[in-house]
Amino acid sequence: MSSSSLKERLLRAKDNNNLTSTPHNYTLYLYKQGLQLPTMDIHCMMILSYIQLLPNQYQQYINIKFENKYMNIILHDQDTNKYYYGIDDIMKVIQNEFLSVNDHLSTRIQFLNTLINEQLLPILIHYWYGHDDNYTIVYDSYVGNLSLIDGIRLHFIKNKYLKHEYYRKLKSQKTEEEIYELLQHSLQLISNLLVENNGFILDEPSNTRASSPQQSSKPSELDAKLYAILSCLYYPEFVSKHYRDLFRHYPPLMSYLHRMSNKYFNLYMNEEILKEPTLLGTQSPQVICELLRRLRVKREHQHTHTWYFLGGCVAFMSAYYYVMKRIAVVNK
Repeated sequence: MSSSSLKERLLRAKDNNNLTSTPHNYTLYLYKQGLQLPTMDIHCMMILSYIQLLPNQYQQYINIKFENKYMNIILHDQDTNKYYYGIDDIMKVIQNEFLSVNDHLSTRIQFLNTLINEQLLPILIHYWYGHDDNYTIVYDSYVGNLSLIDGIRLHFIKNKYLKHEYYRKLKSQKTEEEIYELLQHSLQLISNLLVENNGFILDEPSNTRASSPQQSSKPSELDAKLYAILSCLYYPEFVSKHYRDLFRHYPPLMSYLHRMSNKYFNLYMNEEILKEPTLLGTQSPQVICELLRRLRVKREHQHTHTWYFLGGCVAFMSAYYYVMKRIAVVNK
């Protein structure tokens, strides 16, 4: 067996028309902070899901580093020494790599199959069993005999969501049509759950379970993951218009995406980067994160000063009204 490098093998594959281009070497920095709104977790999940689109040869070119710091997601192209900041720019880079693959259809099938089987369906079974005392028993029995995914499918059958014939067909699921059928069933299930839960929260955080969902400052882990997965299935152009159109049959899903985005995941970090062209270029991730931290502190101070100003205005108007009322009484 030849000991040639990965790059040499890819170059030979390119010559054989297996790949149209050789990918660059990338390092993906994922900066997180534990106790904050899990926007970064959402972005990280979306980025990692997109990377699954790439064939194995391409995936090996992306080195992923998790950093316990605040703030952003940065993709470093080591070949050009260029940094891409924020989810939009990174997605464009990954899309370009994805679109350079000849076997576009099979790569998309691989992505969808992974996304549905390994991420979407476990979320559904977590919803059904997550607050049940027998969850561990059910999970262990399914995994011990069948694997978690087969266990989820059997659960669908028990609840009359899938027919037994369909389950048998899924065991050899390989075609895009079968994936489309599985996605259709999954989206229907999620849509039904959203309707049953007033169209917004599937699983409230434990610390806000007694309060109204609207009073929560962040979504539950289940909602956060579901939002990321649905976004990966709906927003990217390269997934397929065929699948995106499927969402239109389920209005609760569209409403869910919009409301989750507006309530929890407005991407203010990307907006701040666009407003600060000095952040772009080839600066290191550490410098970028420090600049973004300063922007965040500045923004928080601006909000605080705004509230102080409004409070001062209210106090002044109240005092003015009181004085004028006293003057009117004296003049009588």
